[in-house]
Amino acid sequence: MLYVVLGIVLITLFLLAYFCIGSAGRSTVLITGPCDAGKTSLLIMLAHKKNAMTFTSLIPNVEDYELRMKNLRKLKIVDVPGLEKLRFECINKQKANTGQDTAEYLFDLMTNATLARSRVPFLILCNKNDLPDAKDAVSIEQMLETELTTLCRTKANALAGLDGHKELRVPLVKKSGEKFLFAECKHHCVTFATCSVTSTDISPVRLWLERL
Repeated sequence: MLYVVLGIVLITLFLLAYFCIGSAGRSTVLITGPCDAGKTSLLIMLAHKKNAMTFTSLIPNVEDYELRMKNLRKLKIVDVPGLEKLRFECINKQKANTGQDTAEYLFDLMTNATLARSRVPFLILCNKNDLPDAKDAVSIEQMLETELTTLCRTKANALAGLDGHKELRVPLVKKSGEKFLFAECKHHCVTFATCSVTSTDISPVRLWLERL
């Protein structure tokens, strides 16, 4: 099974999980999102319980994570680089600051037909909540719902892939014009949490992992 932790610069980390095929496969958790969201720091904290100086990742980082409440079952956690998102944000900082780019990134993940069929759960982690201008999870959830509602309307005719196969994407709302709500998302179970990786308090992440 694949799971996703999604990270947004100064806002959120996305965790995504996907179940591997076959009895020998281990569940995999992806930590993804824009650059500087704290993805690698979170990975190191989960695997080694310590802070470490990190740099922009060019290739995925992989660590094993041992669950405490499930007979020491192990997860494979993958930190997916966010360099491409950084380039985009440097070009359009105003758009990035409003959360539009974050919503577009999340929209691409949540409308992916393969992820939808697998009912992949998401943890949207509001990292760096120790900063003075940090938003709480409720505010971020509402902001993303507003942005995703707009994307559902503007991209309604673009859900089909470039080759015209509509099964490549799934709609987030039943009817055109409806407001998107995470609580009503039928393809993914989405959880919101806050933390500060630098303070070493990532208990919401560990709890979410134990519940997978």
